[in-house]
Amino acid sequence: MNTKTLAYVKFFTRSDFKKIQIVKLKIDSMKLNEKMILDAVGKIIDNSSISELDCKRLSIELRTSLAELKAYFPDKNAIILFMLRQLHEEIIEIIQVEKDQHQTPTQAFNRMFIGLDYLFEAKSYYLPVIFYAETKNSHEEIRIALDQVKLAAQKALELIIERGKESKDFKIRQASEALVENILSSFRSFVAEKQVDRKIREAFDRLKTNLKN
Repeated sequence: MNTKTLAYVKFFTRSDFKKIQIVKLKIDSMKLNEKMILDAVGKIIDNSSISELDCKRLSIELRTSLAELKAYFPDKNAIILFMLRQLHEEIIEIIQVEKDQHQTPTQAFNRMFIGLDYLFEAKSYYLPVIFYAETKNSHEEIRIALDQVKLAAQKALELIIERGKESKDFKIRQASEALVENILSSFRSFVAEKQVDRKIREAFDRLKTNLKN
């Protein structure tokens, strides 16, 4: 296996958010990679809930020792930080595609939300991670990582809207910043409702299966 590393950002002080140290954690010895960790965390969240996610449960899912896992993820907050970093990278990938200047603003807008919808549909465990992170406002690293995720989507959408206003594709007068906030809030509600519907359908299917047996 090629050398694989994962990194998380450690913030030193509450007053100096920008002073960071990138801590590189080699995970070769665990015979793991980022995808395996992501899949294991996702499986725990999807099959149980994010409240069931902890280092012990993750070590069992990954079939590695708790002591070895804790060398890289000392607590649940470290796991959440890892997930937020993965989400940020995936959103950045979607945004990069939408920066194609050959697209009209309308096309870029549609493709951005198709990409985001697909992401949260395929990896439904990201939304509980966001909800959990929002309850951890006292944890500075999580709060800043969550802000980075949100800011990436906000800035990309704001850029598309500004392009649309300039080209007259979008005939709107509302300030872009407020419009972005409204659009992303609506999208979040849409994704959350879809996930609730999916959970209800899955529970109903399990009930039917149990009744048959």
